[in-house]
Amino acid sequence: MNKSLYLKHRSFILYALIGLSGVTLDFAVFALLFNVFGVNAVLASAISVVCGITNNFTWNALYNFKKRDHLAIRYLLFLGVGMFGLVFSIVIIALGNVVGINPNISKLISIPFVVVLQYFLNKHISFQASPETLIARITAKHTVKKGADYEK
Repeated sequence: MNKSLYLKHRSFILYALIGLSGVTLDFAVFALLFNVFGVNAVLASAISVVCGITNNFTWNALYNFKKRDHLAIRYLLFLGVGMFGLVFSIVIIALGNVVGINPNISKLISIPFVVVLQYFLNKHISFQASPETLIARITAKHTVKKGADYEK
């Protein structure tokens, strides 16, 4: 791979590699819970997704985005983004059950879509410069303007 191309996309490449470890863990935990222990597919998916999210947060925080500050807040943001993936994955499994698709296949179908969405959300929310920046942006949009700015 061209070095400049790698450097340009380093963050996404690392995210994808880390994500692959999370996906592997996610699917392995799901398969173990569902196929071996007979746990309900939706519950198994919820548990497996949280395992994958925690794995991915740890490796992304330490080695990809190199953020070691505000880890509790960053984890909660990362987990919130991950919940979008969880909901999507559960919907796909439920829809798959309705049309007779094996839950293992439904789970696999959901993964690529979730990975891409979560990269962009995590890059711009969970691992931005500081959580205070995100909080400031949110509160600035909801602050009532006073004086001349308000009249415009």
